[in-house]
Amino acid sequence: MKNLVIAAQSEEKQMVEGMTVFNTQEVDTLKQPMFFGSPLGVQRYDTYKYPEFEKLTQQQLSFFWRPEEISLQKDKVDYLTLRPEQKHIFTSNLKYQILLDSVQGRGPSMVFSPYCSLPELEAAMAVWGFMEMVHSRSYTYIIKNVYANPSEVFDTIIKDEMILERAASVTGAYDDFINSAHQYDSGSMWRFANEGVDLGKEERIELKRKLYRAITNVNVLEGIRFYVSFACSFAFGELKLMEGSAKIISLISRDESCFVKGTEVLTPTGWKKFEELDKTELVAQYNKDGSVDFVKPLHYTKKSHKGLIYQFANPKGHFSQAVTPDHRIIWRDSISGEIKENTAETYNSSLLKHFIASGVKSGGRDGLTYEERFKIALQADGTIQDKELRNGKFNGCNIAIFSLTKNRKKERLEHILENLGYKYTQTFDGEDGKSRYTVWVPIDLNIVKDFSWVNLNEVSGKWCQEFIKELSHWDGHLRNKDYSNILFSTINPDVADMVQAIAALSGWRCHRGIQIDNRKESYRDVHRLTILSTRDFYCSGSKPKVTSTYEYDDDVYCVTVPSGMLIVRYQNKVIISGNCHLNLTQKILNKWNKGDDPEMIQIIKDEEQYVYKMFETAVNEEKCWAQYLFKDGSMIGLNDKLLYNYVEWIANRRMKAIGFKPMFDIPMKNNPLPWTEHWLNSKEVQEAPQETEKISYLVGALNQDMDTNAFANFKL
Repeated sequence: MKNLVIAAQSEEKQMVEGMTVFNTQEVDTLKQPMFFGSPLGVQRYDTYKYPEFEKLTQQQLSFFWRPEEISLQKDKVDYLTLRPEQKHIFTSNLKYQILLDSVQGRGPSMVFSPYCSLPELEAAMAVWGFMEMVHSRSYTYIIKNVYANPSEVFDTIIKDEMILERAASVTGAYDDFINSAHQYDSGSMWRFANEGVDLGKEERIELKRKLYRAITNVNVLEGIRFYVSFACSFAFGELKLMEGSAKIISLISRDESCFVKGTEVLTPTGWKKFEELDKTELVAQYNKDGSVDFVKPLHYTKKSHKGLIYQFANPKGHFSQAVTPDHRIIWRDSISGEIKENTAETYNSSLLKHFIASGVKSGGRDGLTYEERFKIALQADGTIQDKELRNGKFNGCNIAIFSLTKNRKKERLEHILENLGYKYTQTFDGEDGKSRYTVWVPIDLNIVKDFSWVNLNEVSGKWCQEFIKELSHWDGHLRNKDYSNILFSTINPDVADMVQAIAALSGWRCHRGIQIDNRKESYRDVHRLTILSTRDFYCSGSKPKVTSTYEYDDDVYCVTVPSGMLIVRYQNKVIISGNCHLNLTQKILNKWNKGDDPEMIQIIKDEEQYVYKMFETAVNEEKCWAQYLFKDGSMIGLNDKLLYNYVEWIANRRMKAIGFKPMFDIPMKNNPLPWTEHWLNSKEVQEAPQETEKISYLVGALNQDMDTNAFANFKL
């Protein structure tokens, strides 16, 4: 018996060293690369090396839909009225879309998933493959409902020379990786990455190179190759033809969600409008544990948006954000405290939720220095003598003047000056008790009458709290002695902006209001900030009109950060909100760029020209496809030349998103086919009952199982 146990243990060990469906050995997935690490064991989704993959999984699940939700009755009638050249365009595109999604329906699970070594990436790929299957089923649904004989489409796909010609480019990199990976037995496949036991370095690098090419090929496929056919589908929809099919395609091609113009994001120097970002700034990302750090965005989004905007605000005006319908709304469950999200369109305002208003800045200095305390006092109650007259040339000092009446302010200023060791004089005005302090400030302490000296990336959440407490002794008022309710007032909007930014990093809630003073032209408005140290959220639910919608026709903006959550401000109201999303392959490529697998960094450099060639080939093939589509005639609003510009514009965007310089000579600012934007944001597409209604009830109607007694009590 003992020998049998030893043999079984030996066999188990040998199996785990190779490929296995369940690894019984302890593995720290937080230290593994995305691919070719140790086999995965327990599927745990509580800790992640890359939380953005989990976010993408959640997002894809929240987007679940079925093609049966869209009626195609009108499409069947429309198809019979199409001219021959229009039928050619519609049917050829449908065949091409079937080819592409037939590849993508198998690729994630068959090609990439077996070599994943992160559970969150494995899960994202599983959902990715499932959604690709939904896409493929959508094309079948269209064919079965539009064509009298579906075989005229299915049976001719692999007989179409133009489609077969494209199949080689679409599947080549996939097949190259599959065939290379299958050369090695399961043991060597899993051991080579960390130990190099079975494969030499050259073989290992070559296999990773083929994986990189395959992932990049998919990025090109999804980012470029679909879009010529998508544009044609949307063009039919614009003409009020084949609208059901166009709406299904719009669900397949969901794009980034965004904020309206004027929304600001928090940077180390304060608030900055999305449209004014120069792509050198760090931005504040909110993490699931409530911490905040500043990071370089992974991706910038700017696009035109014509359609609905959802605005979220509570009746008291404490928070506000205006976003596209698919934007991720972040909230905290009022009972469990768990961070959750909905799209703007699916948010249910009837439930009690907490909208988060701040986080706690991680890293940076904790202690507020006496120099900083002095600068806070100076901003509130001091003046600076003209530096041109008193420039410190002889005594090395600038002069600051304070005129104070309240004893608590006098005592606090004297306490600060004594700790700094600054020379000062005090004179008295006997009538009103006012004291005048003349302070000699060393010129190496740059003194200004604002808070422009604050660098939010260099300080911690504790520092922010100390700043606010110090502020309360000057232009502030303690409503409660325990600092739980602080009122701060200023006539300087820039000062109010920075205080609001600091509060957003303190973990305390801050509400800002403006008291308009138009009594005289010289009078200035007063900015009043209420800061509560006992809460970092605002409540919603059981209050009317938490959301509203309105029509919008302008640019929208966003950035992508690893955590998927940003600190933003709109109409002077701060809130934690979701960012726009990226597709999975783009995330993988950017992770390799940032060092997930050190060997991949050199591979990426070596493959630069190959990738450019890959993009160039895809663009040229899409142009040839456009020629083929319009060989018998164009359609209103679209022709092959417009599609040439469109595919080059799309390619430039995709290259830039994965760290490559755009290669086509076309401006990236404006979409050559602007009317495609509202189709790519599928929730903007409105259904009218007399046209193509959404028939959600069909989903429930698909279950036809019925108990024999279902009509037992039914009488005529």
